[in-house]
Amino acid sequence: MNKHIIALAASARSVGRSSAHIPVRPLAALLLALAAPAAFADGDAAAGKQIATNVCAACHNLNGISNKGQDPQPPILAGQYKDYIVQALHQYQKNQRKAPVMNAMAAPLSEKDIQDVAEYFSGLPGPLGTLPKGGE
Repeated sequence: MNKHIIALAASARSVGRSSAHIPVRPLAALLLALAAPAAFADGDAAAGKQIATNVCAACHNLNGISNKGQDPQPPILAGQYKDYIVQALHQYQKNQRKAPVMNAMAAPLSEKDIQDVAEYFSGLPGPLGTLPKGGE
């Protein structure tokens, strides 16, 4: 598939130089989007729940609202932005975020596992709706 995309990009470049001008930048952006479908893929919340049950629930609870009294206190994942969870797990895998427990928990996760877990936790109702409105 990548060979075809590269060939399309090369032909688009040459077409852009012809008398029939076709905007190359939008075409290149489209080709890049097609080349990286995994970056835009949604996870499977049911599979994410299974992973959360086996891996995450001990600290974050299955409902994504972390147990109080732990040191350090794990963050609440329920209702968190999916992209944020994905980014955080990637950073734990690469040791860009230093937390020995999370570095170890994230290390064996595949990209699909990460997408699935993020889909699951982001779909749960979070406690932010219970916070007081500004000025109250």
